[in-house]
Amino acid sequence: MKTPPKMLSPKDCSYLADLLETLLTTAKKAEAYSQKIEDTQVSDFAAHYYETLKSQYSILIDELKGSVNE
Repeated sequence: MKTPPKMLSPKDCSYLADLLETLLTTAKKAEAYSQKIEDTQVSDFAAHYYETLKSQYSILIDELKGSVNE
């Protein structure tokens, strides 16, 4: 598909909701692990992973909000 569809089907919406929920849950777990892990390298990696996931989540939410306003 070269261009995104103008409308999302209920199945598309369900898929996106599941994806966003999984992304947010994984980000929260990474943040929690980064605070509990004693190994600095692993803790830093988990913190970076959290920031990356949080950023991707925000981008997806902003894109979805933008498509609602169009």
